[in-house]
Amino acid sequence: EFQEAVTDVLYKKTIKAILEHQAKCVMLAGGVSANTVLREKFKKALSKTEIKLFIPPIELCTDNAIYIAASAHFNFHKRDFDQVRANPGLSVMDAV
Repeated sequence: EFQEAVTDVLYKKTIKAILEHQAKCVMLAGGVSANTVLREKFKKALSKTEIKLFIPPIELCTDNAIYIAASAHFNFHKRDFDQVRANPGLSVMDAV
């Protein structure tokens, strides 16, 4: 029941956004896109429309939290807040 409730909320809000913004495609991504119930709901609903659905293979549906945690672990250095600099080009490989 919990899975059904969560996937219903994600599905219904996404469909509402599709209609509101006249989207031409939808992509499921991240860890949640590995959920088979969610995948099937989108496949069933969007198969009857012109809206393209993109879903990566299960092995590529990972949760980014592990990458963030690993980067924090390997890059942790105590710093004063005013010394923190954003790096929008940061790569996960920088943590190794």
